[in-house]
Amino acid sequence: MRSRRAIVEPTRFELASYTEYRYGENVSPEQLRRTLAFPRNANPRTVALGEQWAAQTSSPREIVLKAMRLYNRVFTYTLEPPLLDPVNPYDDFLFNSKQGFCEHFSGSFALLMRAAGVPARVVTGYQGGEVNPITRELIVRQADAHAWVEVWLAGEGWVRIDPTSAVSPLRVEGGVNAALGPIGTTQAIISADKLGILSNLRFMWQAMNSRWDTWVVGYNAQRQRQFFSQMGFGDVDWRTLGFYLMIATFVVGGAVSLGLLVRDRPARIDASLLAWNRFCAKLATAGLARAPHEGPLDFLARVRAARPDLAEDVEDITRRYVQARYGEGATRDELRELARRARAFEVR
Repeated sequence: MRSRRAIVEPTRFELASYTEYRYGENVSPEQLRRTLAFPRNANPRTVALGEQWAAQTSSPREIVLKAMRLYNRVFTYTLEPPLLDPVNPYDDFLFNSKQGFCEHFSGSFALLMRAAGVPARVVTGYQGGEVNPITRELIVRQADAHAWVEVWLAGEGWVRIDPTSAVSPLRVEGGVNAALGPIGTTQAIISADKLGILSNLRFMWQAMNSRWDTWVVGYNAQRQRQFFSQMGFGDVDWRTLGFYLMIATFVVGGAVSLGLLVRDRPARIDASLLAWNRFCAKLATAGLARAPHEGPLDFLARVRAARPDLAEDVEDITRRYVQARYGEGATRDELRELARRARAFEVR
């Protein structure tokens, strides 16, 4: 049988934070019973402590505070805790090692709450992260994984409690790197760079990867619809996309064709050249045709030598033509004067 491999694609989320909310105020008794269950044949000391708290007070809030005060005394947050008893791990953690990471604190806290009659559940996710100043994206790494607890309180619903905060507030405020220092060789090298050069290079590299994932790897149908929506076309399907593509092809093709026609058409003869050709044609009828290789000034010298009587008019017209054609140019009035003199020129 052929094995299947999971295909993982980059996924982006737009998130919003709600700091004031209530969730699960009205839950069924069956749901609450499930969040009170725990194995009776393991961790007897932890269970006994929870039952003791329940006997001392009927206030769930007071029981939560008792647990937070317990963790705040002598417990240590670490990513390298000692091995725990596989049969009674929470007893070993709470009463012997007192060292662990967020899973140890959240798991033992949830067991204490359930043993005390307070519905509780462990919640896992990510906490912390790093904002890339170039893209303003929050970069969440696997090192930011975290676990906490939710307890159910009458009239309030599910309330988030993070027992890790009682031991390591920095872990909750800034992530695992804030609590324990840079995790990993790369992070340690970057943190040692006081000028921030390596950190900026890393941000730029992440920004390039983000753009690549967005516009190349992740340019799917949803991204296409988002692009057209930003262009003001609203929600479009594949038929509409095909129609827009066909229109765009015709528009671009027409523009290119028009550009080629304009580029390849013969250059329009300007007014100065038109007047000069008329002037030269009149001299040709008198036997003074200009040779194809002969420039205006050379032609002027030959005409002046052959017909001194025409020298003044020929020199004036030639000077005006050279100025307009090869010099600084001529105004519209100067071009009109050149054309007038070429029309008025006569060879007798």
